[in-house]
Amino acid sequence: MTDMETRVAAAMRARADASTPTGEIGRRVRDRAVGIRRRRRIAGAVAGTAAVVAVSAGLAAVPGWVFTVDGRSTRNAVPAVPAEPAVPDRSAGPTTLPALPALAGAAADPAAVGTDPRVLHFDIYLDPIGATASDWASGPGYEKFVVPYDTKGRAIEVLLGRDPAVLEERRERPGVHVRTADGGRGTTETPAGTVEIGDRTATLHRETGPGDLAGNQLDTRNVQGTGIGWILRWQPVDGLYAVAQVVNANEDDRETVRTVAGALRLDQAQRCATPLRLATAPVDARLTTCRTSVSRAPVAAAGVWRLSSLEFTRADGTTVNVWTEAKPQRVTHDLNQFQANHTINGVPAQWRTADPVGLWLLEYGPAEVFVSGAGEAESVALVSGLTFAPDLTATGTWVG
Repeated sequence: MTDMETRVAAAMRARADASTPTGEIGRRVRDRAVGIRRRRRIAGAVAGTAAVVAVSAGLAAVPGWVFTVDGRSTRNAVPAVPAEPAVPDRSAGPTTLPALPALAGAAADPAAVGTDPRVLHFDIYLDPIGATASDWASGPGYEKFVVPYDTKGRAIEVLLGRDPAVLEERRERPGVHVRTADGGRGTTETPAGTVEIGDRTATLHRETGPGDLAGNQLDTRNVQGTGIGWILRWQPVDGLYAVAQVVNANEDDRETVRTVAGALRLDQAQRCATPLRLATAPVDARLTTCRTSVSRAPVAAAGVWRLSSLEFTRADGTTVNVWTEAKPQRVTHDLNQFQANHTINGVPAQWRTADPVGLWLLEYGPAEVFVSGAGEAESVALVSGLTFAPDLTATGTWVG
């Protein structure tokens, strides 16, 4: 961690036992270093991770081998895997986002996955996995679904894409907030057999997190230390790769990950709908990533909306991110970070020059807002033209 990152971590956390910062400010502090390292190593990761996936899949067919991220392997028993789970019926409740019946799903058009930030070429039926909220993202080369599974940080993830290396780069790993100096997690995967999903074979792996908090960490508080993950990897159709996993899981979640795979639907498409509306896009930029998170039932003034972000990429490769989140409950320490130096549409705003640099609004309509990657004047202009859909309970009325 650089000196700057150390100062940022200290600035956003007054003492070691303070509550973890919430909202986008806290999130960006925790994730900034990993994002930087991801960009620096992306070229190597694409090639290297592809090899990791290939080796991992191959080792699954060799009984008794343990695969580790540093290339070492040791012998270990491989437990048997039960038969394929029954395919669940369609959820009686909403699958949360507006359907696009005129568009083909990932099964019929795998080449379209990860090419349009406003489209998700799959759906997840929420009833079988007991989900009450869901987080969706569509970006370059991948589409992703996440749902927090419980208050201990256990989460479900599904990723689709045409390149398995991209999916490996985007998926979460056990050990929340545990990141070593090189941005890695030090996880170890153990092959745990295979599972038949439809007419395709998936490899099942048990992943364990770091036992020791080695290296420089951004945040080592509230870490369980040795959380595990259950991961299924397979090709649902030729030209398409899928990952389903339960992160920070327990041993029983071996069955949960199979249920998740059974809840995946590739014959449908839906919109990445967001209630935020921008009058103009950033200069010389195009939308490349959409993320939106919704609840299955309305929650007070926020309706079914939880958060949304839009990431724009300029011609030179730099990005601008507009993050909006239903007003989170903030602790006094976080609130003390806010020092208004702008007023936008009658709302106090702070242009931050300390890392994370950006324009921050605590209460802009129904949301907290953070704009990063743009200069001060452009950020102010973007927020000046930012509005929200009037009905936060009806995703069909949102932009997408």
